[in-house]
Amino acid sequence: MKIDSSHPEYPFWALLSPDGRQVRIENIAPSPTLSPYTRDDFQPCAIICTICTETSIQNLSLASTHYGGYSLYLPAQANP
Repeated sequence: MKIDSSHPEYPFWALLSPDGRQVRIENIAPSPTLSPYTRDDFQPCAIICTICTETSIQNLSLASTHYGGYSLYLPAQANP
Protein backbone atom coordinates (compact mmCIF):
# COMPACT_ATOMS: atom_id res chain seq x y z
CA MET A 1 0.00 0.00 0.00
CA LYS A 2 0.95 3.56 -0.58
CA ILE A 3 -1.72 5.72 0.97
CA ASP A 4 -2.04 9.10 2.59
CA SER A 5 -1.88 8.90 6.38
CA SER A 6 -5.44 10.25 6.59
CA HIS A 7 -6.89 7.49 4.39
CA PRO A 8 -8.24 4.27 5.94
CA GLU A 9 -5.99 1.21 5.80
CA TYR A 10 -7.74 -1.29 8.06
CA PRO A 11 -10.76 -1.89 5.76
CA PHE A 12 -8.36 -3.29 3.16
CA TRP A 13 -7.04 -5.80 5.68
CA ALA A 14 -10.58 -7.14 6.12
CA LEU A 15 -11.43 -7.02 2.40
CA LEU A 16 -8.23 -8.77 1.33
CA SER A 17 -8.63 -11.58 3.86
CA PRO A 18 -12.37 -12.18 4.42
CA ASP A 19 -11.85 -15.78 5.56
CA GLY A 20 -9.16 -14.85 8.07
CA ARG A 21 -6.22 -16.21 6.08
CA GLN A 22 -3.02 -14.39 6.76
CA VAL A 23 -2.07 -11.92 4.03
CA ARG A 24 0.99 -9.72 3.94
CA ILE A 25 0.27 -6.03 3.60
CA GLU A 26 3.22 -3.64 3.59
CA ASN A 27 3.47 0.10 3.38
CA ILE A 28 5.82 0.73 0.46
CA ALA A 29 6.35 4.39 1.42
CA PRO A 30 6.69 4.46 5.22
CA SER A 31 7.50 7.57 7.19
CA PRO A 32 11.18 8.10 8.00
CA THR A 33 10.49 7.01 11.57
CA LEU A 34 9.16 3.62 10.44
CA SER A 35 11.45 2.97 7.49
CA PRO A 36 14.11 1.14 9.61
CA TYR A 37 11.48 -1.55 10.29
CA THR A 38 10.72 -2.32 6.64
CA ARG A 39 12.07 -5.36 4.85
CA ASP A 40 14.28 -4.78 1.83
CA ASP A 41 13.30 -8.11 0.26
CA PHE A 42 9.57 -7.31 -0.03
CA GLN A 43 8.27 -7.56 -3.62
CA PRO A 44 4.59 -6.56 -3.89
CA CYS A 45 2.24 -8.55 -6.12
CA ALA A 46 -0.14 -5.56 -6.23
CA ILE A 47 -0.21 -1.99 -4.93
CA ILE A 48 -3.19 0.03 -3.74
CA CYS A 49 -2.38 3.74 -3.80
CA THR A 50 -4.20 6.97 -3.00
CA ILE A 51 -1.35 9.40 -3.65
CA CYS A 52 0.13 8.08 -6.90
CA THR A 53 0.15 9.71 -10.31
CA GLU A 54 2.64 7.36 -11.97
CA THR A 55 1.63 4.83 -14.61
CA SER A 56 3.92 2.24 -13.02
CA ILE A 57 5.41 1.62 -9.58
CA GLN A 58 7.97 -1.04 -8.67
CA ASN A 59 7.47 -2.89 -11.98
CA LEU A 60 3.68 -2.87 -11.57
CA SER A 61 1.44 -1.07 -14.06
CA LEU A 62 -1.61 1.06 -13.36
CA ALA A 63 -4.53 -1.32 -13.87
CA SER A 64 -7.46 0.81 -12.71
CA THR A 65 -8.54 3.89 -10.81
CA HIS A 66 -11.52 4.04 -8.50
CA TYR A 67 -13.84 6.48 -6.77
CA GLY A 68 -12.13 8.21 -3.88
CA GLY A 69 -8.77 8.41 -5.60
CA TYR A 70 -7.72 4.79 -5.19
CA SER A 71 -5.47 3.32 -7.86
CA LEU A 72 -4.63 -0.35 -8.35
CA TYR A 73 -1.28 -1.43 -9.77
CA LEU A 74 -0.76 -5.00 -11.01
CA PRO A 75 1.82 -6.95 -13.00
CA ALA A 76 1.46 -6.13 -16.71
CA GLN A 77 0.26 -9.65 -17.63
CA ALA A 78 -2.50 -9.43 -14.99
CA ASN A 79 -3.99 -6.16 -16.26
CA PRO A 80 -7.46 -6.55 -17.80
